[in-house]
Amino acid sequence: MSVKTDYGVPRDQDELGALASILAQSFAAPAEDVLKRMEMFDEIPRVIRADGRVTGGIWLIPMAQWFGGRSVPMGGVAAVGVPPEGRGTGTALEMMVAGMAELREQGVPLSSLYPAAQTLYRKTGFEQAGGRYSLSLPGSALVMKERALTMRAATEDDRPAIKEVHRAYAAPLSGQLDRGDYCWHWVFNTRKEPTQGYVVEEDGRITGYVFLTRERTLGHGFYDVNLTDMVALNPAAGRRLLTFLADHRSMAESFNWFSGQGDPMLA
Repeated sequence: MSVKTDYGVPRDQDELGALASILAQSFAAPAEDVLKRMEMFDEIPRVIRADGRVTGGIWLIPMAQWFGGRSVPMGGVAAVGVPPEGRGTGTALEMMVAGMAELREQGVPLSSLYPAAQTLYRKTGFEQAGGRYSLSLPGSALVMKERALTMRAATEDDRPAIKEVHRAYAAPLSGQLDRGDYCWHWVFNTRKEPTQGYVVEEDGRITGYVFLTRERTLGHGFYDVNLTDMVALNPAAGRRLLTFLADHRSMAESFNWFSGQGDPMLA
């Protein structure tokens, strides 16, 4: 007996709830948290149905990447989920193919994701094009004492200028994200709490910033410093940011962030 499948936006709150349940099973998160997260953004997830019942979901998030100094539209793929009892049936592949067809119809030339399983995405036309690196420095590793530039806590009013700093930093670097609201949300917040932000100023202009949380540890130090973003437009701003981090070293077990192999802060 053939099964009739179709792909599209959730029809009602019941289908959204069914999708939240599937994603909760896929990513080990409470369903209510998943539903709340989906409701935070304007982007609407997609579902695939089998005989009218939701059997999987995908989230296509409008994004862009910088190439040659130009912002190129890109479809970010997130929250690809199929319940455990439905895996191995081709549902995820069918859903991915439909999602890529939708992006193509919209004229979006690129798509990107973090793959949990490479086989599925290679079947859809993806190939590995980069990496996400976890960087960690022991608290004692930073010994910087450059405080000539002003460093202060960031405010809500600083956010437009902070976004412009990132844009100026990212535009010349091929592959960097031209961030939208979804990406900036995860700079300003973690899954547990808002981050704390700090900016570097030169002549009244922001030229660097860092957003972070401090997490208590069981080690010799008192906490880890976890960065959600750190950008400097020039070496002086970079050294001031590193000095700011170094000023945590008497209490910090480690400094942790995600970046690439060529992160200029490592120099």
